[in-house]
Amino acid sequence: MKLIKGTNFTIQEIGDKKLILQGAMDHNYILLPIEDDSEISKLNVIVNNQSVKQLNVRLATKK
Repeated sequence: MKLIKGTNFTIQEIGDKKLILQGAMDHNYILLPIEDDSEISKLNVIVNNQSVKQLNVRLATKK
């Protein structure tokens, strides 16, 4: 498990292309980097151990 620099979030790899991003938030939103030519990723938003939203997004992979 790694702490993401400048945040209170940790990231844990649980399998091939599967990650858990965990942390507390003060807002009702999170900003994620998007890249038009990336593959579609499935994003599950879980709050208090309950899945509240499932999204298909093109997350940025290039730096």
